Amino acid sequence: MRLGAAAGNAWQQVADQVGWATDMAKLVLFGVLAVAAVWWIVRRALPVWREHA
Repeated sequence: MRLGAAAGNAWQQVADQVGWATDMAKLVLFGVLAVAAVWWIVRRALPVWREHA
């Protein structure tokens, strides 16, 4: 195997790992946003809605 091919394979492996990490980061971010939205609805919006209903 030539040096260029080895470097290309190593770069592809790193790129795959970074892609996996960014997918996990997106998943965590969406999870945090979902929890924050539910928390806001329960703590802020529902009491106000009940007062006006």
